[in-house]
Amino acid sequence: MCFDARPKVTEPECVAIRAAIDRIPGLQTFGSCSGHGENPLRVLFDCDDLFHLPILLYFLMPCHVGCRWRCEPYTDCMFAPVRFVVQSLSTGATAYAEAVQIAAEITQFMDDYPNGLDDPEFE
Repeated sequence: MCFDARPKVTEPECVAIRAAIDRIPGLQTFGSCSGHGENPLRVLFDCDDLFHLPILLYFLMPCHVGCRWRCEPYTDCMFAPVRFVVQSLSTGATAYAEAVQIAAEITQFMDDYPNGLDDPEFE
């Protein structure tokens, strides 16, 4: 089921990237959709702390992971609080492989710097 926040129903193609994004301080995923081979893979998340958002954005750039994904804010017609969506530009197996690569890079970064950009190395 797409955009369902319950972890037990997260599509397998979205599990790794959601887990990686959830490791970034201040970011929390709440839904995703694999695109079912025909549409872009998407992950929806809230951002309580813009300070750490550059970690995610860094790993969506082709010079760092070999592919480009978009990250966009969105709201609704009732001025709901701003939320974000990360979306592949590719579909199917290519998008799934990119998601795994992005997740691996974010995970490695967070293993190396568990406090994100609060790590003394970034001062």
